[in-house]
Amino acid sequence: MIVGWLLLIPQIYHQNNKWSLSQLNNKNAADYSGWNIVGKYDSEAGCKQAIKGLIPQTPDSSILAAHPEIAADQKGFQDIEKHARNNARCIAADKLEPN
Repeated sequence: MIVGWLLLIPQIYHQNNKWSLSQLNNKNAADYSGWNIVGKYDSEAGCKQAIKGLIPQTPDSSILAAHPEIAADQKGFQDIEKHARNNARCIAADKLEPN
C-alpha cells in the first residue's frame, strides 16, 4: 500500500569552482539518498501538480553572505537550480529505503 508521494529535487553541489547535481541516473531507491525532499503529497497527481508550481529560488543577502560561492557565481547557481527543478521527481514514499 502506498502511503504517499514525495517530491524530490537533486541536491546542488559546488566543488572545484563548478556547480553540479546529485546523481540523476536513478535505477533504484538508493540513488535518491542525495536528493532533497521538498514536499509530501497524498496522491501522485498532487505531487506532479506541485512540480509545475516550482519557482526559481533567488538567494537573499543572508544566503549570499553565508555562501560566497553563490555570491561569486549567481548566474551559474541560477542555471543549476533551474536544472535541478527540471529534474524534480515524484516517488512513492514506500519505494524509498529508510535512512
